[in-house]
Amino acid sequence: MARQGRQAQILDPKRHLPTLLDACAGSRYPHRDRVVVLLSVRAGLRRMEIAGLKRRHVLGPSGDVGTHINLEDRICKQGSGGRIPIHPELRQALFDLLQKSPGLPNWPLILSERAEAAATGRGTSAGETTRSAPLDEPYHMRADAIGYLFYRLYRKAGLTGCSSHSGRRTFGTLAARRAMQTPGGSIRDVQVLLRHQNLATTQKYIEANSEVHEKLVDF
Repeated sequence: MARQGRQAQILDPKRHLPTLLDACAGSRYPHRDRVVVLLSVRAGLRRMEIAGLKRRHVLGPSGDVGTHINLEDRICKQGSGGRIPIHPELRQALFDLLQKSPGLPNWPLILSERAEAAATGRGTSAGETTRSAPLDEPYHMRADAIGYLFYRLYRKAGLTGCSSHSGRRTFGTLAARRAMQTPGGSIRDVQVLLRHQNLATTQKYIEANSEVHEKLVDF
C-alpha cells in the first residue's frame, strides 16, 4: 500500500479487504464489525457518521434494507448529509446484521458492546465499563470506540499504516477511477459522494496510480 504524506493508507479491495473481513469473522461480534468495515470501504463514511447511524437510515419504504444510506446533516461533519448508494456487499452485511440483532427503526445501527450483547443474547467481556442500558433504549457505539475497533481489526489483519480513515480514502480513490471510466462521470460526482464542501479536499483524498502514469504518456 502506497503512502501519500501522512494520510491514511488506502486498501487494495482484492487483496486487503478480504483479509480485513476475515479479521471481522473471528471477532466477538462479526456481523456488526463487518458492517462497520463495509460502511467505511464501500460507502465512504466517517467513524462519527457510522456511530450516528440509525437503522431507519438504511431501510427502504418497505422496512427492508434499502438502496441508499440516508445521512442526516446532524450526524455528519459540517452538516454534510446526503444519500449514498448501498453496495451489494454492504447490503447483504446489513441484512445479516439486522437479522442477527433485530430492533426498532430508531435504534442505533451500530450498538455498543453491552447493547449488542443484550440484543444477541451474548455475555460481555470481563471488566467492560460501558453502562448497561435497557434493551428498548440501546446505546450506540461511540466514534472513538469505532476508531479503536478499526485499530484492532487492522492490526489483526496485519495491515500497517491504516486507520479509521483508510476505508473512506479507499472509497474516494476507487470512485474517482470509476468516474473517469464512466461516460458523463467526473470528480464532481466523487465530491458529492464524499460530501466535501471543496473540490480541492476531494482531490487530496485520491491516491495516484503509478501504473496509470505509464499509460498516460504512451501516445
